[in-house]
Amino acid sequence: MRPAVGDVAVRARGLQIHLFSQQALGRLARSAGSGVLAGALQGAGYWPAPSPRGASPSAAEAIDASIEYGFAQRLAVLSTWLGSRRQIFAAVFEDEERRALRIRLRFLASGGSRAGFDRLAGGLWTLPRPLREQLERADDLAEFARALRRARSAYAQPIARALAEHGQDAAALERALDRTFSSRARRAAARLGGRLRAWVADALDLENAWDALIGGGLAFVEGGAQLSRPQHAQIAAEASEHTRRRRLSRVFAGTSLSKVFEDPQVPLPALEGRAMAARIAAERRAARLDPIGAAPILEFVMRLRAERADLRRINWGIAQGLPSDAIVGGMVATQ
Repeated sequence: MRPAVGDVAVRARGLQIHLFSQQALGRLARSAGSGVLAGALQGAGYWPAPSPRGASPSAAEAIDASIEYGFAQRLAVLSTWLGSRRQIFAAVFEDEERRALRIRLRFLASGGSRAGFDRLAGGLWTLPRPLREQLERADDLAEFARALRRARSAYAQPIARALAEHGQDAAALERALDRTFSSRARRAAARLGGRLRAWVADALDLENAWDALIGGGLAFVEGGAQLSRPQHAQIAAEASEHTRRRRLSRVFAGTSLSKVFEDPQVPLPALEGRAMAARIAAERRAARLDPIGAAPILEFVMRLRAERADLRRINWGIAQGLPSDAIVGGMVATQ
């Protein structure tokens, strides 16, 4: 018997009311400086994140940390409502944990300083507290692996194995993260099936598409529904980005992701936003058909991710002095 999630679906629809509208995001993009933006965000519940002792972040770095902190708090509310059913949504929660682990892994692989990491630590708020505290003390990749083991992370053994086989190869360690996540997400989603399983397949298809488009074709993960391993390899081998996009568009024709790659004039950095907007629209349609299933929960998650992406774009755009129209034009909300 499949677990029921109708109670959380109803609550998730309620949470969406508190997300920024497109119009509200546009007003934030026209804020007269970082101080005005910080005040507006605090008014919406994005409070300053606790800073590491001795850290002196810039205004933009502090706002960025508050956005990550607020995102993690909102996701934690959903986790609390799900209770034991949280494990079924591993594709949601572990994906955020994987993102945080990747931040730390890449930082250690690059040989960054402790002070530098303190400015990036906001990205770790989605990790369980014991693991976050362990990783904050890790000074190299070997200690990173030991921190995962001490925190009993599901990613400890795969990372340790990759470290033993490939040494300090950050790409190999990331592949271990990705493949472990794929396996766990698919296995968990199978317990509920339906939209959750399709959502996981879309996510994995897109990861493979990004790799074929810009990553060199070395990181295929199993579990997608549209892009096969042979297609991935063939597309990655194409010399022209235009050709790679055209072939990806054919792969996804007739699916909810069909419009992501079809326009060759869309700048490469904007494709991720287009994909996010397409996935939000897909869950919105599915939620109308099954309002007490997984779709309303997934729609909220995607809209929350989009809000994080748009707020970060606004923050750094203002900090860099970009025109407000340029900031707004690249937001997920305007795709």
